[in-house]
Amino acid sequence: MKFRFAIRIASSTKDITILDGPGIGMLANLLSALSGAITNEGGSVALSDVKDGSVIYEFKTNDKRSLSSFVEVNNRIQEYGDFELLEHEREFKKALKKLLDEAGIYYEAIGNEGERIAQIKSIEPTSGPTHYHRIKIAYGRIITFGAFSAAKPHQMGVELANGQKAKIVLSREQEESLSKSLSSIYKKVNLKLKLNTRISLIDGKEDYTLVGYEIMGLNSLFDGITEFRES
Repeated sequence: MKFRFAIRIASSTKDITILDGPGIGMLANLLSALSGAITNEGGSVALSDVKDGSVIYEFKTNDKRSLSSFVEVNNRIQEYGDFELLEHEREFKKALKKLLDEAGIYYEAIGNEGERIAQIKSIEPTSGPTHYHRIKIAYGRIITFGAFSAAKPHQMGVELANGQKAKIVLSREQEESLSKSLSSIYKKVNLKLKLNTRISLIDGKEDYTLVGYEIMGLNSLFDGITEFRES
């Protein structure tokens, strides 16, 4: 026989909407404490919704940054080794590994439009670093701004002074600052870019993340600048 029980969060002064309820951190603490408080010897106690043969945990928020960071952390734990992850990302990856250690279980992260951001079937131990980082200074001009996508980070296309074209990842705040500062003239402005460069130890591929920038002037000042140096 299957039994059901529930907890209810209500207010004596107003009707609570989904977004008025406890946040994911508070709820996690509450459920962890509840798990320790109730007897659970005859089988698992599950909190879930089952759809198409899978267990679904759906989160709702009115904060676009929460969605953006959800996308980012799921992309990073797939792409980066443990040595390159931030502490909270490593903790999430560790918790996920415990889940995936059960035979046949796999994990999917689903985006705002129902698209699959990640599918992870196993997490292998990281034996050593696969990349290293360097700060580089480059001069260039923006070619394109990437629109926000739930499956991709913010980015801009840049033509560097040495002729190289590159995609540079930037934060939402950096994108908003550049958009506000440069508006419709961004293709005409030269920038000094401080880049965090992630370099693969396997194939030498470089990925760029914007650390900071300085507006140098209009395109006429671009002539003769070919510098792309490390610092």
